[in-house]
Amino acid sequence: MKTVTTVLDGMNNTIRQILKTNNPQLIENLYKQIQFSILVLANNYTGANFQVNPTETEKALLKSSTNFIIEMFPQISIPEIEQAFMLAASGKFPEINIQTYHGKFNNQILGNILNAYITKVRTKIIIENGKRLEIEMKEQQMKLNKKLNEKAIKDAIQKYSQIKDDFLKEGIIPEINQIPSYWGKLLTQKGIIKLSVEVRKEIMKNAKALATNQMREDVSNSELKSEKRNHIKHIIKAVAEGTQNDDFDKKVIANYSKLIVIKSIIL
Repeated sequence: MKTVTTVLDGMNNTIRQILKTNNPQLIENLYKQIQFSILVLANNYTGANFQVNPTETEKALLKSSTNFIIEMFPQISIPEIEQAFMLAASGKFPEINIQTYHGKFNNQILGNILNAYITKVRTKIIIENGKRLEIEMKEQQMKLNKKLNEKAIKDAIQKYSQIKDDFLKEGIIPEINQIPSYWGKLLTQKGIIKLSVEVRKEIMKNAKALATNQMREDVSNSELKSEKRNHIKHIIKAVAEGTQNDDFDKKVIANYSKLIVIKSIIL
């Protein structure tokens, strides 16, 4: 469970994300933290014999190892480095030897540990988390369906029909904010909206693009607290790097549900 938490938490605070801030202080602290982590972890788990006050040779090796991690493994977070060493030392990766030769640590040991961690642990956790989110979304949709009574369904169909009539008669295209997010699922289930797979795929692309633009607008909204805007910035960066994010996915689904309604009206 701790490994899962470390991986998922780390997805929002990776080395790459810190580097992309272009903040000199944050980046300097990043290098220092990685160097210190390597020193402690190598000594504790691989039999390395780094001095508490490293020699010039050891400083050069720590610098080399730090650059190695930043260049080759920027997708992980600093806590994940420790997690990788712990798992390796506990025998989770029996195919690799993490013991140093006469206490001499090197980047080959470091690379073997992190590669094993990413391929055997991290990637699997990320995939399983994606499946879990998909199941949760389906469960939420089922709960929503139960809450919608027959009157609500009838009202939705009547309002949809009125909006469609307005478009056919006067060419009025509804704004996305006029469409409740649950309409898409409801009207599709009732057979009122029928769209091809190709059209739905295109709408999903538009929903993702719209969600990104909406978040960018939120970042520029001075009325939002700086903490909230910074959180949104992290989400945008994570999504751009291919990381799944709950908040972004929810916004995409809401947009998709509205866009399929609008598309069905204007087709």
